[in-house]
Amino acid sequence: MRNPLNNSWFVWRNIVHRWRQSKGRPKLNLHLHEELHQSLELPAKMLEWGVFRFQFVVEVLLQRHGKKLIDQQMELARISNIVIDIFGMTAVLARNSRSVCIGLPNCDHESLLARSFCVEAHRRIQLNVDDILKGMILTNDETYRRISRDIFKEGRYVAEHPLARNY
Repeated sequence: MRNPLNNSWFVWRNIVHRWRQSKGRPKLNLHLHEELHQSLELPAKMLEWGVFRFQFVVEVLLQRHGKKLIDQQMELARISNIVIDIFGMTAVLARNSRSVCIGLPNCDHESLLARSFCVEAHRRIQLNVDDILKGMILTNDETYRRISRDIFKEGRYVAEHPLARNY
């Protein structure tokens, strides 16, 4: 944006949006629950929350690392785990919504499975987002990086056997 003063409403809206995201309470305005069966409203809101948190975390990582994000393997692994959980939730909710709408036998059991999967995936997304927001120091990423660098440099496990003689 060249001149933020010309677009003060846009700037204000983005400030409020980022504040809500930083507190973990994004505004759920995709209305995914309207596209699914009404019994899946809570899992649909969990999915929507995961999508918005994914967007926020990607923005944070791009601001933190820029082009060097491709070198941050641990954080990319967390991002990929978030995407896998979002995709899984999407597939499970779509299948369950269709089975409930057309009245397949045992659709109640499938609804229980879908709800439990969504709750677990939501928990995993929350943990991964929290780990990304903590940074590399609090999540031991820097320690793992140093360990792997030493092992790669030596080509073997670096620590000596505790019973080895060193005289």
